[in-house]
Amino acid sequence: MYDAIETYTDVRDAVSKLCTQFPGEYWRKLDREMSYPTEFV
Repeated sequence: MYDAIETYTDVRDAVSKLCTQFPGEYWRKLDREMSYPTEFV
């Protein structure tokens, strides 16, 4: 059996680490240009 809380924590940590690579300015630029977030996806 696995520890669901630990698994969710691992997932949250991984997502947080990924998102730090794409700061607000990245998203604002895409929004201004109405572009698709290719690098993020």
